[in-house]
Amino acid sequence: MKIFLPLILLSSIVFAEVKYQEPIIPAEQGKLYNQIVDLRNSDPKAALAKFSELPDKYSPAFDFLRAVILIDQKLESRSKAFLKEALKKLPTFYQARLTFAQVLLKENNYKDALPELLQIVKLGRADGQLWKSISICHLELKNYSAAESCLTQAKIFLPKDQSIDQALLNCYITQEDFLKAEKLAEKLLDENKDNKNYWQAYIQSLIENKKRKKALVHQQLLVSLFKVDDNDIKLLADMYFNDGVFLKAADLYLKVQGQLSGKSILQAARCFVNASTYEKVVGILKNVEKLSPSQKSEFYTLKGQAFLKLGKSKDALSSFLNALKFNSQNSYVQFYIAELYEDLNKTTEAIDYYSRASANKDFYVNSKLRKARIYINLNQNQKALEEVLEVREKHKSETIESFYNYLKESQK
Repeated sequence: MKIFLPLILLSSIVFAEVKYQEPIIPAEQGKLYNQIVDLRNSDPKAALAKFSELPDKYSPAFDFLRAVILIDQKLESRSKAFLKEALKKLPTFYQARLTFAQVLLKENNYKDALPELLQIVKLGRADGQLWKSISICHLELKNYSAAESCLTQAKIFLPKDQSIDQALLNCYITQEDFLKAEKLAEKLLDENKDNKNYWQAYIQSLIENKKRKKALVHQQLLVSLFKVDDNDIKLLADMYFNDGVFLKAADLYLKVQGQLSGKSILQAARCFVNASTYEKVVGILKNVEKLSPSQKSEFYTLKGQAFLKLGKSKDALSSFLNALKFNSQNSYVQFYIAELYEDLNKTTEAIDYYSRASANKDFYVNSKLRKARIYINLNQNQKALEEVLEVREKHKSETIESFYNYLKESQK
């Protein structure tokens, strides 16, 4: 599970006030320009109407001014045409290009915003906020290496801006560079002990860097210090499970609610099986309502195993048969069922399930030899010999060879 910190870079740069380079306004157009500026706040509709008085050829300052008035009126989409016109007339019009890029960013149009921002860099007007904006585009376009470089540039201008560190941490995690992520997350965590996101990023990095004990200690602290959700609880349970602390893990798995609860109950059952507390396995596996088909198969498999250990063969058989309803190709379960039928002297059923299990290479030898044993008990040595012969052709061992020789001698 990858932990990502919330990006808060954008809010600080959209429509930010910066010093900009204005185009030239001819003297004969100055009066009209000033009239529109005067009307901008008091009567924006009248200000927009004034643009009809423009001559055929006019300064790009008017295009920019019209765009700004439209932006004031929350009509950003209409403003873009006039910003483009201003830039067509004056490609070095810094404020028009910056405003155009900001409009595109507000629309989440990162693909088109990026080249506009890069043009500003070429104008020599890049600052920390601009590099942050460029990094956002790269992040959204999944150009993580480029985003990292831009964030590093932004950090030069804004060394105390922690949002840059957050974005860098996200970059490292996304690129699975967990060595860098661990170092940065540790620094951020030292400075912000109450930030749960930093705890989670640091713990994830420790896990990925194979520092399991340190990760466990920090996850224990996280659970004790913060309001936790199911993912937090499950992660701590997983850590205990991986360390073989099965009863602690089981207790935590059983606290998980919601969508993760079904899988967590199964994991708790695995814990109890590993801890040999089979009564608890049967106790917690009561219904399959929240489980997927594959989880239902495992549900009944675990329950069958527990019943076997408790000496309840009939209940075990019933559970294993239910498991096959949800995964008919489970050779592991098929082999268990065959053994139980053999114990109950139901030889036809036992042979059938041993045959099914033998389709899996992991159960092939044992299933074929078990079938041979049943045939011997039924005085059908020829069939037994056929089973052993098939195994002998694929697997060489002293046991199989001895079994084969025994059956061959008995045919004489």
